[in-house]
Amino acid sequence: MKLPRHYLKGWARSESFRFFIWFILFIIIPLAVILFSCAQENILNNGSNTITIDSISPSQGTIGTQVRLYGKGFSNDPEKNQVTVNGVTADVLSPASLSALLITIPAGAKTGNVNLKIDKQETVGPMFVLMEPPVFKDINPYSGYAGTLVRLYGTGFDQIKSISFNSVKATINIQEDEFIEVIAPESTTGPIFLDYGYGQLQATPDFTYLPLPLIRSVFNNEKGLELAASYINPVQSALRVYYDGTQADILNVSNIIGQSAIVLPELPPADINNPFEIVLVSNEIKSLPFQYTIRPEVDQVTYNVVTTGQTTITYDISIYGKYFGNSKEGNKATVTFVTRLSSEVPGTIQSWSPTKVVTRITVDAYWSIGGQDVYRDYYGSITVNGIESNTVKM
Repeated sequence: MKLPRHYLKGWARSESFRFFIWFILFIIIPLAVILFSCAQENILNNGSNTITIDSISPSQGTIGTQVRLYGKGFSNDPEKNQVTVNGVTADVLSPASLSALLITIPAGAKTGNVNLKIDKQETVGPMFVLMEPPVFKDINPYSGYAGTLVRLYGTGFDQIKSISFNSVKATINIQEDEFIEVIAPESTTGPIFLDYGYGQLQATPDFTYLPLPLIRSVFNNEKGLELAASYINPVQSALRVYYDGTQADILNVSNIIGQSAIVLPELPPADINNPFEIVLVSNEIKSLPFQYTIRPEVDQVTYNVVTTGQTTITYDISIYGKYFGNSKEGNKATVTFVTRLSSEVPGTIQSWSPTKVVTRITVDAYWSIGGQDVYRDYYGSITVNGIESNTVKM
């Protein structure tokens, strides 16, 4: 039904109309604004701006441990991120980001959840387990060598992850709650650090590396090799000598001054490689290898005719002795022809062993070996690693 125009104009001037307008302006519109604001805040709180802590790392440690919080909705301003560990306020370190925070476990904190509050929003994060750190008590021995078994005593040592001697990682041999046994690595005197994942512990005093047994020089005599050695226990029963890994009998220890002495092992076998390595062991501690070339010795030189021509004769010269070494590389077999002057006869090595060398030479038939002229003789010698043997006449 359509109302008359004069009726609508009359109602617009009425008290009811004015009340209706007042109701809309001052009641309905403000209420709509409030409802919209609440709905918007609710949407934001349940949306991307909601703060959460997804994980922490590490999840255990001691007072002072730095822990990183991962999540979302964090503030870029460290001061706005209020973090507590089991109710105790923690320091938030700079810088901060929307997804990561770095905190320090505060004094007085105990095992409990890590909570975060930003303005009116608050979230409960994972649990942080407060642990008692390992405690160091003693070390035995305080000094030694690479390979020495060292025991570290304390409590909480089952938490230890790694041990280093002056920055060199050591091998853990035995690990218990109250002690750890490690093998001292090849390192130098310095501190021992025990790393337990969320902290580091220093053992005191420093571990002192003792000098290894030292072979200063070697001299050859008729009975054996004289080793001038230092940093040893100069008692014959405490010493061992090895030539290329094979033990040699020690004949005598003399000229003892403190930790230095002359150690006399037997001569090496005739067929040993030359040069060879000498290792001196004192109280089960090995010296560094000492490379030594013993003078080759020629006992006998013989010859055998290979071919005879009208003007030349070819011989195989066999040189017998010891300490010739296993290889002709860098070594030399020499045949010397002596008349009124001496001259070396060029030769070609046919075979080489530690006790016999065969070299082939060709000479003028007039200067054949075995002639009767007093000024016409042949001699043989060997040079090994630059050291020349004695010379023997054929």
